[in-house]
Parts: sequence; C-alpha cells; structure tokens
Amino acid sequence: MVTYTGAKRRVRAAGAALLGHTPATPSDSSEPRDTGAARRVDVHDIAFTTVDEPVVSILIPVYGQLEITANCLRSVALVESRHSFEVLVLDDASPHPNMSILGSIPGLRYCRSDTNRGFLGNCNWGAQKARGRVILLLNNDTIVDPHFLDPLVDTLESADDIGAVGSLLLYPDGVVQEAGGIVWSDAAGWNYGRHDPGDNSRNLWLREVDYCSGASLAVRRDLWEQLGGFDTRYAPAYYEDTDLCFSLRELGYRTMFQPLSRVVHLEGVSHGTDTSGGLKRKQVENQTVFAEKWAHRLPQQWANTIDHLYCARVRHRGPRIAIVDHIFPEPDHDSGSVRMSQIVEIFHELGFLVHFIPKSCVADGELADRWRRAGIEVFSGRFDVHDAIRQLSPSLDVILLSRPHVALPYMFELRQHAPDLPVIYDMVDAHGLRELRQASLADDRYRANAARANHVLELGLCASADLTLAISDTEAEMVREEANDRAKVMVLGNIHAALPVGPGAHGRDGILFVGGYGHPPNVDAATWLVDDILPLLPRPIPTVLAGSRPPREVKVLASESVDVAGWIDDLTPYYQRARIVVAPLRFGAGVKGKIGEALSHGVPVVTTTIGAEGMYLVDGHTALIADTPAEFAAAIERLRTDDELWTHLSTNGRAHIEATFGRSAARKRILEVLEAIGVSLPG
Repeated sequence: MVTYTGAKRRVRAAGAALLGHTPATPSDSSEPRDTGAARRVDVHDIAFTTVDEPVVSILIPVYGQLEITANCLRSVALVESRHSFEVLVLDDASPHPNMSILGSIPGLRYCRSDTNRGFLGNCNWGAQKARGRVILLLNNDTIVDPHFLDPLVDTLESADDIGAVGSLLLYPDGVVQEAGGIVWSDAAGWNYGRHDPGDNSRNLWLREVDYCSGASLAVRRDLWEQLGGFDTRYAPAYYEDTDLCFSLRELGYRTMFQPLSRVVHLEGVSHGTDTSGGLKRKQVENQTVFAEKWAHRLPQQWANTIDHLYCARVRHRGPRIAIVDHIFPEPDHDSGSVRMSQIVEIFHELGFLVHFIPKSCVADGELADRWRRAGIEVFSGRFDVHDAIRQLSPSLDVILLSRPHVALPYMFELRQHAPDLPVIYDMVDAHGLRELRQASLADDRYRANAARANHVLELGLCASADLTLAISDTEAEMVREEANDRAKVMVLGNIHAALPVGPGAHGRDGILFVGGYGHPPNVDAATWLVDDILPLLPRPIPTVLAGSRPPREVKVLASESVDVAGWIDDLTPYYQRARIVVAPLRFGAGVKGKIGEALSHGVPVVTTTIGAEGMYLVDGHTALIADTPAEFAAAIERLRTDDELWTHLSTNGRAHIEATFGRSAARKRILEVLEAIGVSLPG
C-alpha cells in the first residue's frame, strides 16, 4: 500500500542520491543552461526495458542540459510500476553534439528534431511519436519517486470524466513547490501549497484542481489528440499547461491533483525566474493571451485574494460539508467513532466534498490515508480550527459540529461571520442526561448540579443550530420538550455494517463484555457484572472483559474465570467464540454501539433497560433485558442452556440491526436531514 509518509521518505532519498552536481537553488538567468557542453557525462548505468505496446509514454523535452537530463533519466529508470511505459527524450535541436550520447541508453527512444521548435512545439511534435494510451509530460529538471507513476495512471483511469492528473512537486529539501494550481478570476496562476512542509495535511489529499503543472502531468492520449496538443498561441512556452487543463474542463473532463505521486522539480533551472526578460517574459505575456481566450470562464473563478485560498484550491461540482469533531475517528476503539466514520463516508458517497476537522489536530493511520486517497480532506498537524472553519465557510453548503464541547466554541462565530450557512449540531448522545443519571446513582448533588448546567448548555446549542441530530427517539423527544420547540430535531442513530457471523449455538462458550473504560458507565458495568451478577450463577462461566485503558478498579476484577483482556485489535474471533454478550449498564445515554456490534455478529445480548434505550429491542425477541442482579444472572443462564432461545435471538437480533441501524437506513435518514435544511444534491 502506498502511504504519504513512505513516499515522502523515498523522494527525499532519491533527490539526495541523484541530484549529483545539479544546483539546489534556481538560477536568475533568463536563458537556457547548458550543462552538457562543459562536462563529460557517463550514462552507462541507465537502461530501460523495451516495450512494444506501452500503457504510458513518458515524454521528456530537452534542449541541452545533458547532466540534468541524465539525472532525471536515472530516477525514471528506477521507477517501479504495474503499468508498462516507454521513455522518449525529445531533443529540440540542441546545439551540442554530446547530447547524442542519450541515444546509446538501452530501451530509451532518443528523438532529435532537425529544427528548434521551442518547448511547446517540441512537446506537440514528440507526442505524435507516443504509443501509449497515456501521455506523461515530464520536465528534464526533475527527480521522480520510484512509485510516482502508478498513482497518476490509476487515478487517470479511475473515472471516465478524468482527463489529466498532476503530481506533487517538491523542492530538493522536501518543501512543497506545487500541490495543484489555482487560476484566479484575473487569470493569474497560483502554486497552492508553495513552501509548505511536505507532510502538510492541506496538501495530502486527492482532489480536482484548476490545473497542474506540465512538469509532471499525465493526460489521456485520445483527449490530447482531440485538442491537438498544446495551443500554439502560447508558443514558445508558459500557460500552455494551464490552458490544456481548461480545455479539458470545457470538454467535461476533470484535472486531478494526486499527492501520492511525488516529484522533485528544480524550478528555474531551464529558464530562470526573472520574468522581465528572456523566455521567462512570456509568462507575463501569455497571461494576457490566456485571459482573452478564457474571458467567458474566468468570472466563475475565485477572486484573487489570500482569503479565498482554502476555497479555490479544490474544484468540486457538488455540495461541500465540513465536519468538526473532538478527535479523528478510531472505529476499533468506540462506537461513536464507528458512527462518525460511517457518516463521513455516506456524505462522500452522496457526492459531497468532505472536509474533516478534528479539534485535537491529530489524524493519522490507515483510515486517514484511505480517506485522503478517496478525496476526503483530513486536517492534521499545525492548524487553527477557527481559521480553517472561517476560510472554508464561503464555499460550504453545510457544516456539522459534533458534541457540545466542540460545538460551543464555533457556533457563535459561525452565526456571526456565516449567518446563512446551515449548521447541524450532532449531540452524539445527551451528555447532560448521562451525567445526571451517574450523579443520581452515586447520590452526588455537586455532580448533579454540574450535570444540569451541561444539560442547559446542550439545549442552547440545539436551539442555536438549524437542525440537531439526536441518537435516539428518547433523546430527541426530550430536546423537543425541554427546548420548548425552539429546536428542530431528527434522529440519526448508530450505524452498523454487516459483520461476519460465527458458528451456531453449539461449540460456543463464555461471556464477552466490550467497552472502553474511558467512559464511566463501562467501568461501573464491568464492576457490577463481576461483583454482583456472576456470583449468582450456578457455576462459573469464562468471562472476557475487553476494552481500552482498563483502570485499576477493573484490573482487580481478574480471576481464574474472568480475563481482563484490555484493548483487543480485532474482536471478531471473540464474537465468534462467545455464547453471550452482556451490557449491564446502569447509567448512560445515547445508543450503545457495543450492543449493535454484538447483534450484527449474530451473538445474543443480555442488557438493561438503560442499555436497550434507543435500540428498539424487544425482550425475548431481539435480546434479553434485565435490571437486577438476580434477573440478569437468570437471563445469562437461560441463554447458556437453551439452544432454541439462543438461535431465535441470534437470528432476530441480527436482522433487527441491519434493518434499523444498517448503512442503507442511515443513508436514507441523512437524505431526509439534508432535505429538512434545504440542501439539495446534484441530479
């Protein structure tokens, strides 16, 4: 699997190994350099595989610069790809005869023009010689990552409406040179991400952009030929790649930025950086040419201001949503994370551009990488949440704030600077209600007073939002009553995917309890189970207490028959062995993910009235419900000995979860939520 961190390490190492004598800083010269005349260059260590029918034709236009070109070719020769490719060096009538040494490289197609055509003309001429279905334009002043090619081709061929895909361009020190291009309404171009660290999360996600630099740009060959290549009005160079991407868009095709394709680009080596003279002056002149050609489209671009960077760095034809939560989801740790990850993915499937913003500013791991590869932005690292929301809000169709301590700091600010932006407040569960129940059980009046204050805060957030998501009918009705109809509330419960089912009743044994111990109700439930319920059974049953961060009061529950297993990476084998899953919750709120997960695996559950709240469970049909130690122990013993009851509950419980809390049910409810706040989907 390609990961962003691994690609970053590889490309930095490749740059260090292959740059050789190439200067790390761009020249101020406006004329082409010629490193080929002064130095003898050995190319005997470079070779390519000869391919008759390549998928990709890599076109490298050159004019002199033998040593720079050789370094580029060395890096390309190290490329590992599932796609066959050919490499063509397009020599634009270089005046130095030693360039011909490139023709001795095995497998390389060295194509020398009889006349000097200029950069644009050279590319158009060379593209006619390409045999691949993908044309990859690559500057000779680049060093490519060994795995830069597959992400480009895979992305290009992942959808029928993608016409071009560009790489992440880096300076030799790993700092970003370009992470996709922006074209402002005045026709000025902007290299997004310039001078950012190479691992900045703002850059590390697949997205549609206005254009990508021709320094490393993959284009469908049929579309290239349909357009006739680069528009010759930009000859000899500059703005031709930007124009190409706009022309593709005019035909209905997207240009994508793919950060997994990483390329070091020695910017300025070919033509310097001074736009006042030499060939570089064409950059200024061709901006005017571009503005005239695309005058009918430029008014649709964002105005040229730094405040629009977050909005302009990505093109998207559908709606946009920002989702703010306290942390990045950890689906293997808690049910709230399972629910949130499903919500994010459903919005993405519905065609939303999703920006996920964790208040903790930390997001890494396989799920974060998977979302970025899919085109979901995941904020991480050094960023300010207030600033991110403020900069995104002009382009958003809706924002979702999850949990009271997350929503509180941003709700008022949104109402001030984006009063027309619909705000969804996701309660997750009624935190104040859970705290009140805990205080009542402990007979703690100070905790009860604090809980009432939090409850009032939650009701205020519900009234301030355009729509509140409650996790159960019970909590939704509570909000409606206590907010005096000032809050619009809809229910979006837990979301469960279909999970593997183990064997039937025979061959199973033992009790399984699952719950993260950072959540106080789970600590109380585990203690109550071991101290008050299990001793009432006729004989001991092997019991596993699974859950992250068990405190000392849980660890001391371990015995010959009770295994305090702590956090378990994959619970599937435990669900497939356990005879019974228990959820002896005496306080709490919301919908209990541990119950839904167990039922999805087809394991019968014994729980309390509090545990069953919001789950629409029927005692004796989809689960067993008991509220005293004696009743709970009796229910466990029934399931332990009655195979017919076990099978009945297993079948009905699984079907109930799929129908009530499955992915399709959640998708339908989210569509109802969007309709309620007036957000329409394309088509």
